[in-house]
Amino acid sequence: MPHGEIERLALATMEAHGCHTAILYGSRARGDATPQSDVDLICVREAGAAVRDARIVDGVYLDAFIYPEAGLKTLEPSLLRLLGGVVIRERGGFGSALLAQLQEFDGRGPTPLPDDERQALVVWSQKMLDRFRGQRGLDANYRRMFVFVRALEDYFLLRNAWFRGEKEALAWLLQHDKSAYMLFERAADSSASDSAFSDLVQTVYGPHELVSP
Repeated sequence: MPHGEIERLALATMEAHGCHTAILYGSRARGDATPQSDVDLICVREAGAAVRDARIVDGVYLDAFIYPEAGLKTLEPSLLRLLGGVVIRERGGFGSALLAQLQEFDGRGPTPLPDDERQALVVWSQKMLDRFRGQRGLDANYRRMFVFVRALEDYFLLRNAWFRGEKEALAWLLQHDKSAYMLFERAADSSASDSAFSDLVQTVYGPHELVSP
């Protein structure tokens, strides 16, 4: 979808929800979109409820989050997905100021995980391995999938780094920790063995030793 059409879609979404600011983010903003990529928008209005406007427009998925200004006064980690975003339209510099605030928020990094919560994650990872090791069937396979998904987020959480979503996380691993990337790739195979998951868990959770009270 050409940028001009994206801009028209953003302006139409703004008008439909009474918004004064729209920010395009994600692959369409970064410039690495494919024809199947969503048009990801954050739109801001003075007041009202926070809503999500998800629909298909001319064969393209629109995923727009509508926020009241008050809903953005306290920054949440989920908003870091806007970094690298492009302001389509703004009033009073609202969008540019929001992106600058998020850049500063990102630079501070997440709050370090408390020792007891870190311990709980390590114990959880071992418990899950024990519960599906040598087992097949729906319950065991579901646990494998859950460990796989959770481990990607926990890789960053345990290292006091922001988790920016699956796509960016895997791209970061490929560039900065290829051995971990390959373990995720191995565990993602439908015929992955228990050892593939054990190796993945050891890499993600293993460096954080269990501590006795």
